[in-house]
Amino acid sequence: MSEETPNNQSGGKGGGDVTQKVIMGGCMAVMGLLIIILVFGAGAILGDRTGAGTGSGMINNSTNNGGGGDEDDPNTPIPPVCTNVIQAAQQYMNRGIVYSQSAPHCGKSSTTGPNGVGWLDCSGFTSRSYHDAGHLPSKNWCLNTLMIANSPNYIRVAKNKETAKNILAPGDIILINMGDPDGPARKTGNSHAVIFLSRSGNRDTIYESTPGKGPHKATYRFLDNPRYTFYGVYRSKGCLNN
Repeated sequence: MSEETPNNQSGGKGGGDVTQKVIMGGCMAVMGLLIIILVFGAGAILGDRTGAGTGSGMINNSTNNGGGGDEDDPNTPIPPVCTNVIQAAQQYMNRGIVYSQSAPHCGKSSTTGPNGVGWLDCSGFTSRSYHDAGHLPSKNWCLNTLMIANSPNYIRVAKNKETAKNILAPGDIILINMGDPDGPARKTGNSHAVIFLSRSGNRDTIYESTPGKGPHKATYRFLDNPRYTFYGVYRSKGCLNN
């Protein structure tokens, strides 16, 4: 009996040490977990503060299909009305200018305004309007529909009709019959370019140049016309900076 007492005492002391070690180990583990939580939590907060809004109000130009720019980006801003393009387009109306694809389809490239312009096809009318408004360079500004789609002066902001209906702004260019919207643009026999003005219901008001009429203002089912293959909405970088 007396010989067992020292063993019992030493066993009790050893058990106490183990218990203390377990408690201390548990505390350290909890502290470590708290530190990890605090570090990650702080990182998330900083990330929100530095990253929030980086896409809001700006167009990301990383995706380039044609003119360059995000397509169907919900953050694509609707700019103020590009009034100088609208005004430039208006000066070609009711001036006896006819539709023709004869070269040069933009009229004399050395002129500005309607003077000396006898004919304009759809892209010639569009190019002249943007050139006169100062949104195309002084040289090599006469673009056909394929060149508009690939021009660095424009950003393609929509490639489907539903997105287009939500973001179209006066002065935007709409291209149709340019092939599959998900593929590269290609010029076809009935490719067409128009300048958008406004939309009411399913009817669009546009400026266009067509056979038999030349440059004119028209209101009809344009986006929802089943005969047309919508290709995209192109927005001038110059209009974005207005």
